[in-house]
Amino acid sequence: MLSLVLASLSVAAPAIVIRADVPDSRYREFGATFQNTVAGFPWVRETGEFRPVSGTGTLVAPEWVLTAAHVATAVKPGHPDNPERSPDVVMIAGKNYPVEQVYLHPAWRNGRGFDAALVKLVAPAVGGKPACLYPRQDEVGKVATLAGFGMTGTHLTGAVERDFVLRAATFTFEEAVLPTWLLERDTRSRETLSGRLRDPSDPAVTPLEGSGAPGDSGGPAFLMHEGELCVAGIISGGTVPKTISNRQDHLNGRAPSPHYKISGNFGRVSAIRGWAVDVMNGKVAH
Repeated sequence: MLSLVLASLSVAAPAIVIRADVPDSRYREFGATFQNTVAGFPWVRETGEFRPVSGTGTLVAPEWVLTAAHVATAVKPGHPDNPERSPDVVMIAGKNYPVEQVYLHPAWRNGRGFDAALVKLVAPAVGGKPACLYPRQDEVGKVATLAGFGMTGTHLTGAVERDFVLRAATFTFEEAVLPTWLLERDTRSRETLSGRLRDPSDPAVTPLEGSGAPGDSGGPAFLMHEGELCVAGIISGGTVPKTISNRQDHLNGRAPSPHYKISGNFGRVSAIRGWAVDVMNGKVAH
């Protein structure tokens, strides 16, 4: 699973890690502008009680949410063979919508392959503002916006807190540089993009620079296309140096190592756009 789990080489995406020299309020205010588009997964289990938001997604049609396959595999839809008392839900703008069905990308098998899925809601999201599916493969070098409900912290501490608040940040898309072991697991480089958290001293740093953290998995990396907000990347996972101090270091008051070497991987939406459109048009059997 390409989840951002800190304190290891491979990490699953948390809520946004931000610049230490920029007020957190700016990231929260930016995130609030996407509250009708970015979805959270407060999973339900047989008790009927909600768990905190543990994954993120993007509304791409009134009743469809695009997310990571490794997030969607944990979602229990409300079809007849669901043995639990109620289906899981997707939260959009504070309102919960039961899940009707989950469609994993066909190249995702046993935790490997293209990390993408579509989740169908039982009813359209009221007041939802769907993002379009980015159609071009010109993402590299463009400044994108990512958003999520995951853990948060700064480039000096890493992701150390979880408050379930939607934040948004910016970064620059780069060509994916994936380790050999990952490429051997059916992940083709042309289907993956990357981005890294730049240090505030970097001349190329963006004003609201940030990166994904645990809980952001499945969330969007947005680009504009012909005046429309489009999702160009799906937050999938990332890497951090082994030398980065962990949450315990932070809690114990030890001086943290810089976290600006965090990088993230994104599923390339343009590579799966045809499949997604077919699913939403009812052309793909579950």
